[in-house]
Amino acid sequence: MANQVQNFVHQHNLILSLRPVFIGQLILLESLDNPAYGFYDGEFVAVIDEDEPISSGLVSEYAKKYGKEIFIHQRDFSRIEEQTRSELTKLSRSLSVGPIKKNALKQTNLLSMQMENLYRNPFDDNILTTQFQSSKNLSGLLLNNRELPRDLFHNLSQSSYHYTIAQPLLSSIIYLSFIQSLGGFNEKEIQNLFLTSYFKDIGMSLIPKELFEKRY
Repeated sequence: MANQVQNFVHQHNLILSLRPVFIGQLILLESLDNPAYGFYDGEFVAVIDEDEPISSGLVSEYAKKYGKEIFIHQRDFSRIEEQTRSELTKLSRSLSVGPIKKNALKQTNLLSMQMENLYRNPFDDNILTTQFQSSKNLSGLLLNNRELPRDLFHNLSQSSYHYTIAQPLLSSIIYLSFIQSLGGFNEKEIQNLFLTSYFKDIGMSLIPKELFEKRY
């Protein structure tokens, strides 16, 4: 009986202290400062120990067993937010350096990951600023490499991540390619149309992922 009460209190405390994130976001960190949990049979189950190295193999194994969502402590959540912002800022400054397709795909994945945080806190100026500057730089890369939108679409459309396939970035990339193919707009106009499309949809489609998954 005492063990049951202790477990109930422990589970209740976890509910108050854990944050859900997409499992793929963990790859941004080398390790966690606190244990991470999966939700299995109605309970939180510790699946990653603190200071345990994070690898793509570990992430894939977790996804197969528990699904796309993992629960982490607020401190680690804040670290992921900061690392996502840092990676986006750094990559935005060097998109055209090195393998362009790989850079563009990584940039779109990071934008999608950060978008989940934006939907949870749509008035965060830091996230909005990073999204604007990073998507603007991405549009410049797409305009100068006309084959990229098609390649990105084929890669990203295979994703099962809600904030990649069901939110505005993917459709705005296709929109940019279409407008460019018309030949009636200069690059600045196309870039402005891309950004308008992207941020209009962010403002109009603050759809919680739970509602999307329930519908489909």
